[in-house]
Amino acid sequence: MNNGEIKLSAEVERALHAGTPVVALESTIIAHGMPYPQNLQCALEVEAIVYENGATPATVAVIDGVPCVGLDREDLEKLATLPPEQVRKCSRRDLPVSIALGECAATTVASTMILAKQANVQVFVTGGIGGVHRGAYDGEDPSLDVSADLVELGQTNMAVVCAGVKSILDIGRTLEFLETQGVTVVTYGQDKFPAFLTASSDWDSPIRLDDTQEIASVIHASNNVVGLQSGSLIAVPNPEPLDQAVHDEALAQVLQEAADAKITGKALTPFLLKRLNEVTQGSSLEANVALVKNNARIGAEIAVKLNSLRRKAISMPSRKHEASGRVQHLLVVGGAAIDIHAFPREGPFFHTSNPGKIREEFGGVGRNIAECIANLEQARYTSDPSGDVLHTGLMTAIGQDNRGRSILEHCAECDIDTSMVQAFSEDATSTYCSIADASGDLLVSIADMDVFDHLSSFQPDAQFDKYDFFVIDANMPPGLIERLCERAELRQIPVLFETVSMTKGTRAIPVLNKLTIITPNRDEVTALAEEIAGDKRYAGGSIQEDARLVAQSMHTPGGPPKFVLVTLGEDGLLEVRCDPDGEVHEVTHPARHVAIDMIKSSNGAGDTFAGSLAWSLLARQSTKRGIRAELEENMAFHISFAMDAASLALQTPMAVPEDFSSLPLST
Repeated sequence: MNNGEIKLSAEVERALHAGTPVVALESTIIAHGMPYPQNLQCALEVEAIVYENGATPATVAVIDGVPCVGLDREDLEKLATLPPEQVRKCSRRDLPVSIALGECAATTVASTMILAKQANVQVFVTGGIGGVHRGAYDGEDPSLDVSADLVELGQTNMAVVCAGVKSILDIGRTLEFLETQGVTVVTYGQDKFPAFLTASSDWDSPIRLDDTQEIASVIHASNNVVGLQSGSLIAVPNPEPLDQAVHDEALAQVLQEAADAKITGKALTPFLLKRLNEVTQGSSLEANVALVKNNARIGAEIAVKLNSLRRKAISMPSRKHEASGRVQHLLVVGGAAIDIHAFPREGPFFHTSNPGKIREEFGGVGRNIAECIANLEQARYTSDPSGDVLHTGLMTAIGQDNRGRSILEHCAECDIDTSMVQAFSEDATSTYCSIADASGDLLVSIADMDVFDHLSSFQPDAQFDKYDFFVIDANMPPGLIERLCERAELRQIPVLFETVSMTKGTRAIPVLNKLTIITPNRDEVTALAEEIAGDKRYAGGSIQEDARLVAQSMHTPGGPPKFVLVTLGEDGLLEVRCDPDGEVHEVTHPARHVAIDMIKSSNGAGDTFAGSLAWSLLARQSTKRGIRAELEENMAFHISFAMDAASLALQTPMAVPEDFSSLPLST
């Protein structure tokens, strides 16, 4: 995804969309801070540490002129192996140059803050920040060499986790400069301010905090209470520091060498770090690697706790205003879950731990459909705030646990009404866990959906009478499905049924004549047909024959037309319609072409199709003639719209698209 001109990796985009913590990482340490292959190994290990501590890493760089927040393995290797002189060390002033010239550039603290902030990342982990150089204000010819990192900290609201100021710099004057810039400076776990390769300096820290929860609270207060535009600096002592005497002797030597060679400006820091490593026979590099890994762990902990504080503080007003036209209500009754996907780097190997990546996101068919409808309505309202309003409600079951609360909070952010959600203490919130092989193909999955069984005896009451349309997914217990369909039939409102799977889809059989639309795939429609006909007298035929049998079973004499919409993947969609007189018609709608390199995920395409179809039918219905006229006369338009929306879902890594503004949304 491009956020303006910034490219987000699929994992970073997914995490930001889901509201889970992300930690930015700079890339100068890869291209200019360490030699190959230690730089690549360190970068991969640091990303793994961020993952292991509950956040998504987002290494920041400019790759071939494209500013990136989140890099894949190929891009990391490119930065690590290119000669340093071919990778611009890119600070604030250099960003437009590298982008315009199509360069590869490694971001410094300052430029990483800029790009991460634009991507809405709040926490950034680095090794050590730049500062006031020695001699910047001294002597007859002061250099005035002050790192842009310090100025950026004064004007960009970002929490920067580091091992203090590099000891090659003037630490005292750096702290004074940060104070002038209004930067909150905290040292974790000690009174003295750390000095990068050594655990402490001669300078006291302005603030000491001993708990990452306290640090997260300070950042939260800066961001959300006071609203400061300046950043926060979290200094974490090096856990494996250089011996102080060895460090001081080596530093004096390399500073003199730099002075003798008249090395200044952006070349100075890489030269000093390189020579320190050589003079200390690799000890400074070992200390550098240790501090970066430790910072990644602490930074991820802070990001997770900061994200939790942000969620607890959510008190968002509705995304909509008072309607000047109709107010309509649509209820989605279905599953809401947390999806956990595990991807091993190799193997996997059984009976042991496997290194890899784990992704967590909001899921569940019903929840996905509700979010799709809410996002469509938000896009429509943004383009025309003076028209009708469609409110989306979700009924599901969750556990009385953190995952259930996070689902409610995310629904609130999407403006989904959760007043019908039922919470139970006996079972956990539904969770789906999948494990892939090294190529990304599903190996095994486990679904814990027991909490939905608590809805078996639920009795829909008068609260349901405000809704104009029901969408039901087959994760719901059969008893609830039947009672909802009976209420819909009594009130003569349409019902769209999403079959979910071959096994669960057959829960529609007892209520087929009460459904308006059913959306199976080819396997699910065959399972329905076999169940309707019975194994002994139904030999099975074509998809068309299966769909016709299902459509005929939905027929209600004198009622509205009924639709079986069979999704066929790259073969498009089969529409089978049964009219009030029992006559059946078939139409095949061609698939939308999406280039292979544009496809990010197919997981949410079916849910997006169902949600978009329901939204289009209800939002666009004629005030005078109602939704039956849409079913009788305009179904081809609504199906086409929903297929266009589903093609957008293929192009996003999230379950459903967040932005539908490219679609025709006028009503």
